[in-house]
Amino acid sequence: MRSAPNDDLPEAVRAMLDCPRHPQQGDWPASREAVQALAAAIRDPDPRRWSDDCAAPVTMLSTWARPPQWSPQHSASGPKRPLQTHYDLKEMLAYPVAIVASIESEFHTPVAPGDTVQSVEILRSLSAEKDTRLGRGRFWRIEVQYHNQRGELLGIEYYECLGYRRGDQA
Repeated sequence: MRSAPNDDLPEAVRAMLDCPRHPQQGDWPASREAVQALAAAIRDPDPRRWSDDCAAPVTMLSTWARPPQWSPQHSASGPKRPLQTHYDLKEMLAYPVAIVASIESEFHTPVAPGDTVQSVEILRSLSAEKDTRLGRGRFWRIEVQYHNQRGELLGIEYYECLGYRRGDQA
């Protein structure tokens, strides 16, 4: 669903629509230990979390594609952020504030221990500027796709975001 953006958008922003950006791969494969650490932290008694071939909760999907906030191999380039497209738009459109208004998730193939997970972000729509209760701004929708090392679609997250200037910042 591609929105027809205004002509006042920078060409670089228009060029982002429907183009895969910011591919990421987690630094380690999905593991029983990580699943069980989460299960222990939230006191999850589900036996599927405690077996040798444990099932990762679907809510951990994005966990496997995120690099750590810091590691020696990432120290030179700085920390990578999930949803970098959101921050790119905020900067490119000069919005002092940008929020995630809603998130939807689709789950397709379960993540198995040993899977490595890659993600890619795709800007799917961008509205014209409009006035909201929070200020003047634009809405955008970012799709994050997750695949395993076999290319199987694991899931998709949809982020509805709003970048804006408060009334006194116009």
